[in-house]
Amino acid sequence: MKFISAKTILFVPVKLITLLWAVMSISTVAFAQDSTMQYLKNTPVTLWTLGMMKLNLELMEVAKEKSWPKMIYTPSARYDDVTEEFKIYFIGSTHDTIEQATKNCKWAIRLIKIQACVNNEGVPFCADTSAFSFLFLPEEFENYPKNYEALQADLDKRFNIKCMVNVHNAAPVHLQSNLISPNILQVIQ
Repeated sequence: MKFISAKTILFVPVKLITLLWAVMSISTVAFAQDSTMQYLKNTPVTLWTLGMMKLNLELMEVAKEKSWPKMIYTPSARYDDVTEEFKIYFIGSTHDTIEQATKNCKWAIRLIKIQACVNNEGVPFCADTSAFSFLFLPEEFENYPKNYEALQADLDKRFNIKCMVNVHNAAPVHLQSNLISPNILQVIQ
């Protein structure tokens, strides 16, 4: 005849209670995750929000390139409701000369244009419009609006790139260029 010890009798309920506690904890966490994930999956994101996020990711990528000027910081994009433009801003650390600051700003502007598939003449070279305008379209071509070419052309006119770099013992250098333009202009403050 096999006897069950008192230790075994006490230990089995403790194991059972521990197992039940673990199951209850996991199911509570799983429920919380399910409701959170369901909320995230069911809340739509606009093409606007997604496009701005993708544009900023593109700008972060161009700043990682080896050819990006070391004294120029990572650019970021914002939309200006007043001018109705996408403003791509970047600044740089203090440069020793105006010439050095101007050269680095111009080079950074050109690299951003290349990332957008726009050549030095301001003409898109990967498609009829810049790569940046594609960031604001749906992922699947069948979901593109009927007038997507006109939409993209309109978007391309709204990208404005601006650089501001401080210079030792001189006024800061301010340069800007529209994405679809061959000109890089100095802004007088």
